Amino acid sequence: MPTEQAAELFIQNASAAGLGVAESEAARVSGEAAETQAANAEAAQDAAGKEIAQQQFTLQQRNNTTTQGDWRVRIRLLPGASYLYRDSVNYLMQPLRDSDGVVFPYVPTITTNYVARYDPYELVHANYRGFFYKNSHVGEIQINGTFTAQDTAEATYLLAVIHFFRSCTKMFYGQDSEFRGSPPPLVELSGYGEFQFNNHPCLVSNFNYTLPNGVDYIRVSPNNQGVNLSNRRNPISTGGVTLDSVANRLTNNNLTRGAEPGRIDLGFSQGVNGTGQTSYVPTKMEIQLTMLPVQTREQVSKGFRLDEFARGNLLRGGFW
Repeated sequence: MPTEQAAELFIQNASAAGLGVAESEAARVSGEAAETQAANAEAAQDAAGKEIAQQQFTLQQRNNTTTQGDWRVRIRLLPGASYLYRDSVNYLMQPLRDSDGVVFPYVPTITTNYVARYDPYELVHANYRGFFYKNSHVGEIQINGTFTAQDTAEATYLLAVIHFFRSCTKMFYGQDSEFRGSPPPLVELSGYGEFQFNNHPCLVSNFNYTLPNGVDYIRVSPNNQGVNLSNRRNPISTGGVTLDSVANRLTNNNLTRGAEPGRIDLGFSQGVNGTGQTSYVPTKMEIQLTMLPVQTREQVSKGFRLDEFARGNLLRGGFW
């Protein structure tokens, strides 16, 4: 029954029972307020339920990534993170927000080191020595990957990758308000299927990249994702160009002579070729990462069992 009809029926019933008009109006207003409050509570509950369902769906999608055919190597932030490429106003890392982290376009080289440490003890008058077991740990993970950029979109993605790994080696410091004093962020490594790297938590300990000099470079404008043609250089027409016109243009542009003794001004004082807020990335480059595997004390003491690890069940839980 609509709210207005219910209120009118309530007034009629109240009048028939001998209540005054003022009391009936107050009762109607109170009834409407109660209905409004109940509707708001129901809407809030529905919104909370949708948010929980969306979070669960996102986690399920992350867990099912390796079983749905996508076994590419990916490095991304932990669920719930709201910084770096998860920041809605971070335009430089926006391409990583669309792919939920850094996806390696080519199969990288990954070196993983598992260590069991033993301390030796010497036996007197014997041919061999013995060993005491000390501890085990997972060593540094070395990742060497190749990235290419054949168009503006790939160049924008590559620039975001570089800046993401730069940022992963920095702590929250200075003018940071929410996470000030926190160490660099945790990331997750996944790839090569369910029983290889399955959302394994780790830290970026070292990031090294090389900008080679033997390849072409692509111009990219991160703020407009390279689609704003007004920021690009105007093409120079080559129609009807003669040797005399070229000589006259060079003479009348007041260009400085080259190879003069003592001249060290390379002409970069007004910006790099007048490009404004743009950058350049190579069409092919290599990056090297050193990752540190991370396990919490609670995981180690309450969640680890060698038989479950040997069966592969703990790999789904992020155990190294």
